[in-house]
Amino acid sequence: MKIDFREIELGRSYFEFDAAPGEVDFECSGVQFRQNIIAKASVFSSGDEVVIDADAATSVIAECDRCLKIINLPLKVKLKLVVHRKDGVKDQDTGDDDFIIIPKSFGVYDLKPHFREAFLVELPVKILCNPDCKGLCSNCGTDLNVETCNCAIHGNGGQWDELKKMLKKKIEN
Repeated sequence: MKIDFREIELGRSYFEFDAAPGEVDFECSGVQFRQNIIAKASVFSSGDEVVIDADAATSVIAECDRCLKIINLPLKVKLKLVVHRKDGVKDQDTGDDDFIIIPKSFGVYDLKPHFREAFLVELPVKILCNPDCKGLCSNCGTDLNVETCNCAIHGNGGQWDELKKMLKKKIEN
């Protein structure tokens, strides 16, 4: 997932990347990147300025936050970067995530950190197997998407039962 600026001619160039999940440092609790990351990039060079437009896709394996079912979650991201190559810059300056200034001496620029960040931002905060997931019964652990349990019917083990009894007693007195 690297672009070699020494090989880019003026005008538009196209690149394709295929990276194994282990090549990109994904660290995200409860999520496993198992499928290769496939990316296509359009690169426009006007000399010292290079505009990179890229699309990438992969999928992750994660647990539903409600019912703990293992699901496959496809992810797609778009990336747009402007890389300015400049004399007198000693090291890569990334003050802005989308506008990068690098020394002209940098021949190769690695897009992996940008793809990594884009995929991590794309992950939903709450991962669900389906928007209507009912989750697990908090008392007996039954998957409420598959079957219903008797906990609510019989009033067994509701977490507020003791408090309700105390409140009822207080009202009666």
